[in-house]
Amino acid sequence: MPDKTATIGRCVWIFAVRGPLFGYLTAASLIIIQEVDSFFDVLWFPLAIVMFAPFAIPVALFVGLVPAVLVGIVYWALRAKLAAGPSAAVALSAVAAGVVCAGVAAMSDEGFAGVLTVEAWQVVILPGIVAAVLCAAYIERGLKKASARRLQE
Repeated sequence: MPDKTATIGRCVWIFAVRGPLFGYLTAASLIIIQEVDSFFDVLWFPLAIVMFAPFAIPVALFVGLVPAVLVGIVYWALRAKLAAGPSAAVALSAVAAGVVCAGVAAMSDEGFAGVLTVEAWQVVILPGIVAAVLCAAYIERGLKKASARRLQE
């Protein structure tokens, strides 16, 4: 039976707030890793993420809010209404994130051809998938802890 602590509000809140942040970290990592030419560049990696954060995080929240809310609702529906197990809910929410983020990439100037570009995968689709997996895993971890606490009582 699904846990009642996985409410729609909690799922959407976690996905809406943490999803774009996880997506930013993933996109920044992918972009910086692609641009690395030497080991010295790797040492600047954390500094570059922190330097660009004040400018990039508001953009990430703006761009990622609607997809994150949609994926949060899908995750909640999988977990609470369809009674999907934890692994299935995480995997299917990652698939949903890929589809939603591909839709966001398709809304670019290039249309559907934009989905096939490396930049779309690097900046929109893969970060969305990683963010969905991390958010869903975070919720599952909280549900597992709550269930263990209830068993101890």
